[in-house]
Amino acid sequence: MKTFFKWYDLALKALVSVLFCAFTLLCFTDVLDRYIFKSSLPWASELCRIFFMVCCFLASAVCIMSRRHVSIDILTQNLPKSVVRLLSAFSYLVCIFFCVCLAYGGVLYSQANATQLSPALQLPMSKIYLLIPVSAVLMIINFIRMMVLDFTVTYAPDKKEG
Repeated sequence: MKTFFKWYDLALKALVSVLFCAFTLLCFTDVLDRYIFKSSLPWASELCRIFFMVCCFLASAVCIMSRRHVSIDILTQNLPKSVVRLLSAFSYLVCIFFCVCLAYGGVLYSQANATQLSPALQLPMSKIYLLIPVSAVLMIINFIRMMVLDFTVTYAPDKKEG
């Protein structure tokens, strides 16, 4: 299982990196096109928005595993380990609940826009909006992984406490 998640993390980070580079290059090209050649590719700005949205959603799943999300830990710094474990469990459960709601809402939103096409590329918007529940599921997976890691390693009870 460890090997699977190693490749999973690597693939997710690589996908975010490639999409971010593609987004940056495409956006830069579109800006040059507008200011130097006084024309614009109609599909470029739409594809930039799609790449940016995909990067943001997938990067939030990546950030969970590297603990890069904003958190306030001043309260937990001086608390006993047993209380920190309870607060951590509560925090993870709230985050997982939010991601379940996000996934459910994303599926509904995708279904509601099943007939809509993007203006320039004529892509089905329902497929683009499916990114929301997919990224929510990836975040749920990563939250569960972090919870298991925290309770087996980080906040594991000491031998003295048991």
